[in-house]
Amino acid sequence: MEYLGFIILLVGMWILQFILTFFQSKAMTKDFVNIKVRNAGNQLGVGLTRAKFNMGRGVIVIVVTDLEGIVVDFHAISGYTVAARFKQFKQFIGLTPKEVEAQITDKRLLATFRQAIEKINEEREKNGYTKIELINN
Repeated sequence: MEYLGFIILLVGMWILQFILTFFQSKAMTKDFVNIKVRNAGNQLGVGLTRAKFNMGRGVIVIVVTDLEGIVVDFHAISGYTVAARFKQFKQFIGLTPKEVEAQITDKRLLATFRQAIEKINEEREKNGYTKIELINN
């Protein structure tokens, strides 16, 4: 009985985390659908990296390119908590993926960006377009 308060606190924190995760998931889905609808006819790729043992920040990147391979939209979410939200990186819009790759300094963001471009390249190959080249291909 002496640990009852501690157990109630832990269960309460766990329930709060579940609720906040639910709302973050809804917000992310809404953002993803908005990006997809806004960029209909273009090619969209999503990249995801996680920290080892889920103890660090994860990164999710949504990249949209036109048929010529120019970045027309770039959103990323990065953080340790469920409070993280997608942020648009306007400085990458209008650049080629090679130029974007050269400008990204964060290691996780770069790996996630490359993963998103790989997904776009899979779609491009299915539809008969040439692959988008990156610096380290």
